[in-house]
Amino acid sequence: MVEFFAAIGALHGFIQFCLVMLAGCVLRVILLVISRFYRVVMVTARGWPPDHLDADGDWKPEPEKEAQP
Repeated sequence: MVEFFAAIGALHGFIQFCLVMLAGCVLRVILLVISRFYRVVMVTARGWPPDHLDADGDWKPEPEKEAQP
């Protein structure tokens, strides 16, 4: 494993940059898939929309309270 990192260190700086960016993109896709799966599970379990939102996801206005005499 040490030889692998030594070989990467011996590469040109631009190639190192490309490898880091590629690793970042792969990690981002993995995290996006996990977060979307988690969202699907939560919407399935709790339903949509939540009580505090209307059908398109906007905040519901608070109901007007009648003035107490």
